Amino acid sequence: MAIGVEGCISVIANLVPKEFSTMINHCRKGEFKDAAEIQLKFSEMIDLIFEEGNPVGIKCALSLSNITSDVVRLPLVNATDSLREKIKKQLIQI
Repeated sequence: MAIGVEGCISVIANLVPKEFSTMINHCRKGEFKDAAEIQLKFSEMIDLIFEEGNPVGIKCALSLSNITSDVVRLPLVNATDSLREKIKKQLIQI
C-alpha cells in the first residue's frame, strides 16, 4: 500500500485479524512507519506459513491457536513436526 496499491489479500490476516486490520488502517492514513512495525513483527511467521506451501502452514498455525483444525485434503499433507515446532515457537513470540 505504501507504493500505491489499494488493499491486500492476506493469509496471515486469518491468524492475526485485529493486528492486520490495524496495519491496513495505518496504511490508509499514510502512517507507513507504524504499519511497517506491525508487518515486521509478523515477517518470520509469514515466511513459516509458506515454508511447506499454502494452506499447510496457516492451517497449522490456526490449529495451534485453537481456531480451526489443521486437516488438509490430499494431495496435501499436514505440516511436518519440524515446521509445527517452528510455528509454535513463533506463536509464543508474537
